[in-house]
Amino acid sequence: MRKRRDNNTRNGDRQTARLRMLAVLMGAYSLIASGVIGALALRPEWFAHFAVLLLPVAALLLLTVFTAILLYRAAVPAPRPAPVGRPPARAEDQYTMPLDGALVNRLSDGILSVDDGGVIRFANSGAARLFDQPADTLLGMRLPEVMPIPFASEASDSVAEVLSEFVDAPAGERPRRVVGLRGGQTVFPVELTVDSVPRGERTGFLVTVRDVSERRKADNLATRLGRLLDNAGEEVYIFDDQTLHFSDVNLRAINNLGYTRERLFRSRPTDIAPELSTQAFENMLADLRDGHSDHLTYQTAHRRADGSEYPVEVTLSFSRDEEPPVFMAIAEDISVRRSAEERLQFIAHHDPLTELPNRMLFMDRLERAILSADRNGECVTLMFVDLDLFKRVNDTLGHDTGDALLKAVGQRLREQVRVTDTVARLAGDEFTVLLTGVHDRTDAERVASKILHAFEAPIRIGDHDIVIGMSIGLTIYPADASSPTQLLHHADEAMYAVKKAGRGDYRVYEPEQMSAVERRQRMEHALRNAIALDELEVSFEPVMDVVTGETIAGSAGIQWEAPGGEKIATAEIMRCAQQIGMLENIELWLMRAACEQHARWASASATPPSVFVGLSTWQLRRRDFTAQVDEVLERYDVDAGSLVIGLMEGGLLDVLEGVTAGFDVLRDLGVRFNVVGFGSGYQRLGRMRNFPVDYLSLPEDLVAELPDQQAVETLSPLTVTGDSLASRVIAPGVQSAGAREALVAMGCQLMHGPAIAPVRSADAFLRQVRDASGPLRLVKRQQDDVS
Repeated sequence: MRKRRDNNTRNGDRQTARLRMLAVLMGAYSLIASGVIGALALRPEWFAHFAVLLLPVAALLLLTVFTAILLYRAAVPAPRPAPVGRPPARAEDQYTMPLDGALVNRLSDGILSVDDGGVIRFANSGAARLFDQPADTLLGMRLPEVMPIPFASEASDSVAEVLSEFVDAPAGERPRRVVGLRGGQTVFPVELTVDSVPRGERTGFLVTVRDVSERRKADNLATRLGRLLDNAGEEVYIFDDQTLHFSDVNLRAINNLGYTRERLFRSRPTDIAPELSTQAFENMLADLRDGHSDHLTYQTAHRRADGSEYPVEVTLSFSRDEEPPVFMAIAEDISVRRSAEERLQFIAHHDPLTELPNRMLFMDRLERAILSADRNGECVTLMFVDLDLFKRVNDTLGHDTGDALLKAVGQRLREQVRVTDTVARLAGDEFTVLLTGVHDRTDAERVASKILHAFEAPIRIGDHDIVIGMSIGLTIYPADASSPTQLLHHADEAMYAVKKAGRGDYRVYEPEQMSAVERRQRMEHALRNAIALDELEVSFEPVMDVVTGETIAGSAGIQWEAPGGEKIATAEIMRCAQQIGMLENIELWLMRAACEQHARWASASATPPSVFVGLSTWQLRRRDFTAQVDEVLERYDVDAGSLVIGLMEGGLLDVLEGVTAGFDVLRDLGVRFNVVGFGSGYQRLGRMRNFPVDYLSLPEDLVAELPDQQAVETLSPLTVTGDSLASRVIAPGVQSAGAREALVAMGCQLMHGPAIAPVRSADAFLRQVRDASGPLRLVKRQQDDVS
């Protein structure tokens, strides 16, 4: 093929030489002929025939010259077609591509030949694809037009200087960021390789252009993943499948552990988790390798460089796509969660106020103590502790002080027993003490005496020094061979026996004791049923002026006959209702029932008596209580002045300190108030001078001791004080004629009790209202009764 191409070339050269020779001969002929014709034209005889002879000859000569020129041009060989992207050969172009054009056009990278002024003199097909421009269009364009960064500069020598930087740059290092322009609109990252090409006195550049968009995306993804892992809230560890050494860790792991990255690269997961068994860890890895699980989760503790530990939950996975395969462990610090779980566990088994064990935990420890005693032949002592008159603290000093007192009692109880013993709070003011390793009854009684003696000292709560007594019931296992529940029940019975005997002591349970607790529990159950079945009835005890014989009011109470025919007094019903959490319901029911009966009195008499209803002071704290009272008065059309609410004197501290807003609201409605147990010693009488109450009831226990002289001396000042406070004094629970006479002598006229008038049912009281001539004479209230 090459020989044939050479023969064709030689034949073409011979033909060209012949054409050139013919063109030269014709040109010479034309010159000679032109000279002959010019000489003839100068002669007169030939000039006369110029138009006829000479002009055609001259035209023929011109045609000959034109033909010679055409022949000469035909003898010059036409330029060969240039490959795609190669410019036509020009003698002045010193920067043509020195390599074979077809080979260069097959390259995927862009190849540019650039002069020292930054003008593109050659561009291959790869460059045309990269810049989305035809190759012919790229020729003559300046380099900044296709790569604005970093070549966009008006100074032509700046392009050569920048290209020179790339020529001198070390391998793999790009001195500048390079950005190409695709289609004149879209930019893309470029990597350049530049070689200088000497061209005589000038220097050109051979530029290789590579699109690194995909590689940059991969690099950016890896960078973003690295940042993501470093910013993750969990610790991330990657370790080798074979050696189990860490190959990568994130910043959170480094910061949490306190090790350097290099130190961790020499470690394994079991090195930072000492409690993690090597065999157990290997078993988990085997499950992941075998494909039995996609991931595994386990909890352990990581040890920091300083030796401290913190709990973590680790999610472990295996990646076979990596070469070599790797494990990834994501560890979450669960210190906060573990603390929260421990706190929830603590709350589930402890009393939230005193932080003592609650009933659940106490019963569990009691069961364990019994099992241990059976093995060791020792005794277990269970004490049931109930505070004496704790309700008075709540009523006089407020519930916040009562709560603080309960916490202090729990702490003092713990100080009286060993660390191995248990002090628990069951409910309210009831505590239990569990003593293990006790030898006999004497040991148990000695501890009980120690506890009672410890509480003879006052407890400082705020500004108050409080002396609180307690009643303790004991039971001893195995002398009392019962179940844990029965042991607690028997200790409760022993404690209740102490209460009945006068409080402030301890007693060991004896099987022959009357089960007062069982009786109380039966009554509580029966009371619940009575409330649900509406079996309670309201009763009234007349409040009379014994001097005039007038009845000014009916004191509302409750009549209830428990199963078995036992009639239960109002005070015991209220106490039982408080134990079962129904006191609020009972008090509100009593107020409604009393007001309903007062409506019947009003229909039977133009001047019905007032109605006395006892309520707990804490009811006045409730926002909806006053609205309920107003609703009851409106429903039964009862004048507010006809309702007298009795409040225990101990609860008036809240009223005096302004924490029971309901008191003022009810006073504004016209409701009147009676202070029950006035002078019991829980109030400073001086603070009550401006206290707007209408009645003051003397302490019933002191009235019951009349006509004893000491009781007279105690009550006489109270009646005088009541008069000075502009309140009428009432004597409750008058049981004898002597007591009545003693009270009249003191100046007290208003009384009620067995010696004044018996308690009557609602219907019986209504009949007396209708029959003004009956023994219970109901008269119109005087003005001072309603002031």
